Amino acid sequence: NGGMMTYRLACELADRVAGIAPVAGALNVDCRPARPVAVVIFHGMADRHVRFEGGRPHQQYDRHPRVDRSVADAVAFWTAHNGCTAGPQRTQTGPVIREAYTGCRDGADVVLYAIQDGRHAWPGGQRGAFFLDTPSTAISATEVMKPALACVTSTPALLAAATSMLRMSIAQRTNAMSFGSRSNTSAGPGDWR
Repeated sequence: NGGMMTYRLACELADRVAGIAPVAGALNVDCRPARPVAVVIFHGMADRHVRFEGGRPHQQYDRHPRVDRSVADAVAFWTAHNGCTAGPQRTQTGPVIREAYTGCRDGADVVLYAIQDGRHAWPGGQRGAFFLDTPSTAISATEVMKPALACVTSTPALLAAATSMLRMSIAQRTNAMSFGSRSNTSAGPGDWR
C-alpha cells in the first residue's frame, strides 16, 4: 500500500523528507522520526480495504493478514510528535471534513481530509479498473496536497519534482506522495530537492 509506505518513509527518513501526503494508508509501523514531518492525510470513511476506524480489512486483494491502526491513531501520533499546539480546526464542505492541527514545531502542521463517502481510491483521480472503487469527486488529493506541502519545500523545483506518484497494481493511482528534502545540495537527477 502506497499510503503505508509513505508513512514508513516519514518514520525512517525524516531527516530527508520534509512532508508527506498519504492517501488511504495506515500507520502500522513502529515510528521514530528524527524530526517533525508535515503530514496531509486523505482517507475515505467508507474505505473497506484500509478502514478509517482501523481493524481487519473488509475487502483485501493480497493474502497477507493484517490489522490496521485507525486514522485517529495516525493523527494522534503525528500531532504529538510534531508538537502541535492548536487544533483541530474543523471545517466541512460537502462530504469532506478537514481537521487542521497547527502551531507545530518547524511548521510541520498536520491536516486530515476525511471523506465521508470516500472509498479506497485516489480522491479526484480516475477509477483504475471496473472492479476497483470509484474515487470521490468532492476533493482532488493531488490539487490539495501540492500547495499544502509547498510551505515545507525550499524551492518550486522541489515541488514540481516531487509530484511523481507511485502506482498501485492494476494501474490505479497510488495512495501516497512524499515531498521535500532537508538537503540543500543536489545528489543528482533522482534527488527530490
